[in-house]
Amino acid sequence: MLGIESSKIGAFSEPLILVSTDFAPSDFSLVDKSKILAIVTEKGSHTSHTAILSRSLGIPCIVGVEDVLGRISSGDFLLVDGYNGNVVINPTAEILRHYTEVESVHREIQKIFDTSLPFKSETPDGTKFKVEINISGAADIPEGSMRYCDGIGLFRTENFFLENGSFPDEDAQFESYKSAALASDGKPLVIRTLDLGGDKNFHLLKQAANEENPFMGYRAIRFCLDHKDLFLTQLRAILRASAFGKIRILLPMISSIREVERARLLIEQAKEELASKRADFDRDIKVGAMIEVPSAAITVDIIAEVCDFLSIGTNDLIQYLLAVDRVNDMVAHLYEPTHPAVLRTLDSVVSAGRKAGIPVAVCGELAADPIFAPLLLGMGVTDFSMSPKSISEIKFLLRKVNFSTARALRDEILSMKRSRHIVSRLRSFHYETMQPYIR
Repeated sequence: MLGIESSKIGAFSEPLILVSTDFAPSDFSLVDKSKILAIVTEKGSHTSHTAILSRSLGIPCIVGVEDVLGRISSGDFLLVDGYNGNVVINPTAEILRHYTEVESVHREIQKIFDTSLPFKSETPDGTKFKVEINISGAADIPEGSMRYCDGIGLFRTENFFLENGSFPDEDAQFESYKSAALASDGKPLVIRTLDLGGDKNFHLLKQAANEENPFMGYRAIRFCLDHKDLFLTQLRAILRASAFGKIRILLPMISSIREVERARLLIEQAKEELASKRADFDRDIKVGAMIEVPSAAITVDIIAEVCDFLSIGTNDLIQYLLAVDRVNDMVAHLYEPTHPAVLRTLDSVVSAGRKAGIPVAVCGELAADPIFAPLLLGMGVTDFSMSPKSISEIKFLLRKVNFSTARALRDEILSMKRSRHIVSRLRSFHYETMQPYIR
């Protein structure tokens, strides 16, 4: 009304560092992400959407920086150290020389990690595992990556909806899923059905727009089961794309066996509708559930009865178990993946999946954390799904750890009572494992 045009995140052509109070997922929908050098925000945590997106793109990102807008002005020269969480305004020549050396060291370490890529995903004592990538669309699949990773463990379909700002029709969705299936080069592709809600809202999701606590509200499978026409549209698109690759369907935010059963009935309905049109699709498509709600974790043995695989979403599972909003920087310090409750829950979920004879994946941030990966391996996790940038490091690490050693680590960690002791032990294990190769 005042005739003042607000700045838009996409309205830039030169590479730059983005600084803001926070960013919503929709803010990035029209941005040329190759132009983003780094991201700095006042709010958020290391598991907020901004941080997760940055990691997947290999963009340095620091969140939760107090009074960042008061200290930084447009045009400032910034140095963003994503490894240590430091932002330097107008750095001196000496500081720049130091960070040039740091960058050179990290490049050399990355070259060492990359040596693992051509080899099988297997521990020295013969235990097989899989390293897979998380994507939001076919464009996120690095060229040639299917030669060295074992598949796509998570296709986040909601980003496609956010980019469109609407509910895309069946053909548009089909083309998106088909592109990813073809790019996966015959390897498994896990497509997660619509997971809007929480910090991934947009204006058409009116029912959730004004919720006081959208993370525990009307989102994901709850929304889809209430909007069967929208859900069936997505399911038909996924099924049609399954004719072009090894696609699996993953259902998010499952809290009971009933939700899986209802979703599977709709999957069968979508199959019948496509069959009546003589469309090609995988009639035996695998269906799995995300375990990210405490009720699902506690009853995973029941839920596993109607699933072909399980995938643990550690980001949400941790926040629900600990009652810590993972995008709230005021309680970010309470978000402890090493809390004994978290580790015991992860272990029991994996154990239940193994007893049911179905594979268990981890697609949350813990899968890409080098101090956690050996512990997850020892628990029996078979599939590790992460950003493409993390593949080589995790594969290199797990190829150096005997399963028997990882199992012993798991037994030791589960007997410990305090998070700080657990963190210390995991870090020392990681150092002892990597020290012979990286000095």
